[in-house]
This record gives sequence, structure tokens and C-alpha cells, in this order.
Amino acid sequence: QQGRILSGCRDNPRCLFLASQAFEKALQQDPSSFHGWYCQAQVLTDIGLFENESSYFIEASNHFENALPFLDSDPNIKKEDFYRKWGYCLASYGR
Repeated sequence: QQGRILSGCRDNPRCLFLASQAFEKALQQDPSSFHGWYCQAQVLTDIGLFENESSYFIEASNHFENALPFLDSDPNIKKEDFYRKWGYCLASYGR
């Protein structure tokens, strides 16, 4: 929950880094957490955009890939939104 709150501050790099740490900790506790992988992927994409650093996009894409097997576990997540955000991550890497 802490990660979700902090990740809402998309224009604050400190909050994004703290959100990333919170999601990593959550994933250590539950590696089958769709939201852990998915939210961490989005935060890493935001950090990559903010820092203009491609390594974050690669890591984010890996997190999207890890979230994929658990995508159907949350009926509130639309598959097209998931793939759109993953595509945005990859497009940002290609810039």
C-alpha cells in the first residue's frame, strides 16, 4: 500500500524511488503478486522517463513480463491497459 501511495507522486523522484523500494520488498514477500510486478514496472518506467536512463525501461519490461502470468488474477485490470503500458515502456526505451 505504501508503494501505491508513493507512486502517485509521479513528478517526485524521491517518492518514485521509495515506491520502488516498497514494491521490491513486497515482491520478496510475495513473488506471485500481480500488483507488485505491475506497479513496480510502472514506477520503473516513470523513473526511466524522469532520469532519462534506458536501464530502467529494460528492468520495467522485465517486471511487466513477470506480471504477465498473473494478469488474469485481477479482473479489474483490463488486458489492453496492461499491454498499452508495457508498450509505452518499450517505446520509451526506443527513444
